[in-house]
Amino acid sequence: MAAALSSPASSPAPLQKKLKPLPRPPGEAAGRDREPDWASQALGRLGSLAKEFFTGGNTVVRVGLLVLLVGVVLLLKYAAEHALFPIEARMGSAALLGVALIAVGFRKIESRPGFATTLQGGGVAILYMVVFFSFQKYDLLPALLAFGLLASIAMFSGVLAVLQNSLAMILIGITFGFLAPLLANTGSGNHVALFGYYTVLNLLIVAVAWYRSWRPLNLVGFCFTFGIGTLWGVLEYEPENFASTEPFLIGFFLMYVAIVAIFAWRRPANLKGWVDGSLTFGAPLAVLALQYQLVKDMPFGMAYTAAGMATVYILVASVLFQRAPKAMRNLVEAFLALGVGFTTLAIPYGFSNHSLTGATWAVEGLGLYWLGIRQQRPLSRFAGGALQLFAGAALLTSILSTWYPADVLPVFNTRFLAGLFLAGSGYAIAYLGFRHRDKLTKADRLIQVLIPWSLFWWFLTSVAELNAHVVRDYEPASGVLWFGLTCLLFEFMGRRLRWTQGRIPALLVVPGLYLLIAQFGILDVALNPSAGSRHHGLAFELALGQNPLADGGWLAWPVLVASLYLVLFRMSRDQISKLVPLHAAGHFGVTLLVALFAGYFVRSVDGLTGSWSVAAFGCAVLSMFALTWKLLDRIQDQRLRASYSNLVLGGLALALAAWHMRTGVLASGEGTGP
Repeated sequence: MAAALSSPASSPAPLQKKLKPLPRPPGEAAGRDREPDWASQALGRLGSLAKEFFTGGNTVVRVGLLVLLVGVVLLLKYAAEHALFPIEARMGSAALLGVALIAVGFRKIESRPGFATTLQGGGVAILYMVVFFSFQKYDLLPALLAFGLLASIAMFSGVLAVLQNSLAMILIGITFGFLAPLLANTGSGNHVALFGYYTVLNLLIVAVAWYRSWRPLNLVGFCFTFGIGTLWGVLEYEPENFASTEPFLIGFFLMYVAIVAIFAWRRPANLKGWVDGSLTFGAPLAVLALQYQLVKDMPFGMAYTAAGMATVYILVASVLFQRAPKAMRNLVEAFLALGVGFTTLAIPYGFSNHSLTGATWAVEGLGLYWLGIRQQRPLSRFAGGALQLFAGAALLTSILSTWYPADVLPVFNTRFLAGLFLAGSGYAIAYLGFRHRDKLTKADRLIQVLIPWSLFWWFLTSVAELNAHVVRDYEPASGVLWFGLTCLLFEFMGRRLRWTQGRIPALLVVPGLYLLIAQFGILDVALNPSAGSRHHGLAFELALGQNPLADGGWLAWPVLVASLYLVLFRMSRDQISKLVPLHAAGHFGVTLLVALFAGYFVRSVDGLTGSWSVAAFGCAVLSMFALTWKLLDRIQDQRLRASYSNLVLGGLALALAAWHMRTGVLASGEGTGP
């Protein structure tokens, strides 16, 4: 009995060693645990990789293998310099050493797997070096045979890696496979052979992806393919090479779309549908940048490119949705977002073939941030936010190089739409950070700085568009109308999304009213009869004597005033105490505007000069005082009513007193005049 009772007490220890906790789905893990900071995760991942490389498996064997590889290279170099052995004997002996390492490693795979895979990786590396030296140094192999041998070695290493489930082996094989053409380069510049060879390696990655979900392998292939492709394009590409280069770029794009889909499909059941954000959004970004360099001089080249990429993503998304609507939901949403994004990009590309690099990076950053939220990946969210900064730098560089060519269409041009995409992407990322704030870390709250960032780009591109396409006489009114509608837009969007921070830009309508008054120089027009015909205004230089309600001003200024009151009263329903001072400031601004307009129009009448404009100014203030008093009872909130009765009416009373003193001074001056 004692033994039976004591056995359960002694059993938990070995059970705890045998049983491992099951991995939880991303959403469930995020719901219960506090997500660590993205920087801590990145550093921890690097540390674990470094520890695994130096201490995983048999450390002595790994260090010895590195020494062996260095020794083989030095031995081949020494033998070449001193001609100790025939060339064929040197290469053959090195090749036999590589084959021997692979054979020994293959035989020991069951008894000592770490030791075996390390030996096989070293053997594959030695075979790569043998082919390289034979082709590059001694001309023992023709170029076609050398590349064929390199491709065969890569495929052989891939088969071994899949059979033995060894990521390290395939990484060694693929890395040396991509580097081999660079090491064996003879300066012939045969890009067809180079990209054909890389096509074989990428097909190997596609095949391996079907059997093993090895993300590092996919990333290595992507970086080498597009990195070396970009380097060749910068140094070697000529327009006459388009026909022999474009098919390879299209093939690489389709292969990495397939790799992303296979990676999501072959993930474990508890992580089914996870998306590799680096390749999902990085591959189209790289392809679009390279494609622009190929077709930038062709009419509608980028429009066809964007439309074609959109078609691919939408078709693949529809197929995945039909096959596995639940398991592949994340990837389907990502591909649909890319399809819609490229469809949108095709429109401005159809009107202008200028670079949309900034817009593309901004849209890709939005997709990365959305994916980082869906899958609780801080690094993806950080990359999405950082891409907005790179997108701004790219757009600014493009703007400074070619600022609004004369032949572009209004609105439907790459400059304005790129700025619109940049502003919209930043605003959308900030909203996503607000909406999912409960799931994110404290560092993610800094993403709200993208609100003023988006506002800056919206103002910059919109003002530039008005300046480029609006007739000069209508620039003042169009600027006022655009500003009023912009503030209304932010208010309605923020309220619709229930996003307080997103509504804050609408409050710029209050200081903007004063700024616009100062820009138009209305103070001098109304109160300085001796101003003459000088030009005033910081932005539009409205000449003195010009009717401020002409050329569309009759519509723009009422819209601005209506926007001010709509924004203030709509936002007051949610945070009344914080907006009381703005109500007073806004009403003072409207009163000033009405009074200055009245003074201006009286002064413009023939025979009404001197103090008549000042008298009209005071009468307008008195009228606004009476109107405010009359409408005071319609304000329901007590704090707002107190603000209008005390601050607004009191301030207007002081303005009337000052006006009365000014009128007395003018009257005494006229009475004593000649």
